[in-house]
Amino acid sequence: MALVGFDVVVDEPLEDGREFGGTASGEILRGAYRRIVGTAHFAVDPFHAANARIVDLELAPTDDLGRVRFSADVSIATPADPALASGRLLTEVPNRGNTLIAGSFHRVPVLSPADRWRAGDGWLYDRGHTICSVGWQWDVTGDGLGLQAPEALTPAGERIHGEVIKEFRPDQATDRMQLLQLGQADVSYPVVSSSPARLIVRDYEDGPIAEISRDSWFLADAAGDKTCLLDHVHLPSGFIPGRVYQFIYETVGAPVVGVGMLAVRDLTTAIGRGDDASPVSAEFAYRYGFGVSQTGRFLRHFLYDGMNVDEKGRKAFDGLLVHIAGGQRGDFNHRHAQPTVASVPSFGQTFPFAGSATRDPFSGKTRGCSTALRNPCRACS
Repeated sequence: MALVGFDVVVDEPLEDGREFGGTASGEILRGAYRRIVGTAHFAVDPFHAANARIVDLELAPTDDLGRVRFSADVSIATPADPALASGRLLTEVPNRGNTLIAGSFHRVPVLSPADRWRAGDGWLYDRGHTICSVGWQWDVTGDGLGLQAPEALTPAGERIHGEVIKEFRPDQATDRMQLLQLGQADVSYPVVSSSPARLIVRDYEDGPIAEISRDSWFLADAAGDKTCLLDHVHLPSGFIPGRVYQFIYETVGAPVVGVGMLAVRDLTTAIGRGDDASPVSAEFAYRYGFGVSQTGRFLRHFLYDGMNVDEKGRKAFDGLLVHIAGGQRGDFNHRHAQPTVASVPSFGQTFPFAGSATRDPFSGKTRGCSTALRNPCRACS
């Protein structure tokens, strides 16, 4: 199983029924589009070979059939008349919950959240393509497209503890830093206040580490109240602009971060192959993926972990457009991963760095992002 249900929240004409695909003679080739917004529900076998690389999946709670369930936010734009569709499905991986189609393909200046749903010049819609945006990131906050991930538990059913690192690079003098990463509005992993924590500093990246003594800083809220939410590190002597600080602490709770890859894979195959639970009735001959920066790295990681084949042995993507992603992957599939992290070094800055196989001079291993594991998709960058 994979996609097992889809709750439609919005099903409306895109831009009041605007028609796309017109020619100089005024002939309409594609017609109007529908915008569908809802929640996709998934159920996966934690022991299936296609899911074997998802860290901690086997520790998540299961339903009566032994399947792990999770859900994701989805937005779809598709021709109102399936007969006018091109047979091409483009699955977009949102960047920190934000859809990128409007700005990347349709020449829309994205100045507000509402702009992300504008059709602009309609370049993709004129061609009859169906666009699907699926939430994959568990720690998205606000109105972005997110993922409701299951939590891994110990065999005794207890929550899992572990260490987390938050990095601060202040650009101005301040005596407090919030425990947030790029694009976050809420702290993703709470602090276990009763456990030890460390604050370290470097003068520059990869420079010598100096530990700041424990009696020189404290945890509290923004106002300094130690009885409220502990989401700020206070350093009365001041954080110095340009230096690199890292706060290392214990947290509790381990979402299965890697199911975001399964959400992207299984929604693409469900829609692209016309499964019963698909909210789209068009038929698709080809399926493509698109990611920018963070989500381009996600697609690299997706290939590296062999996620392009679903539980039925079906290929998800025929090709990927990976844009400005650099030669790295990301914090997308390990315990206590922070997908929004962009600092280095991190889990994403490990060999390999290219799609084709190369040799690592340090380990002697030969590997590539798209060749490390069984993977029918030929594209990586």
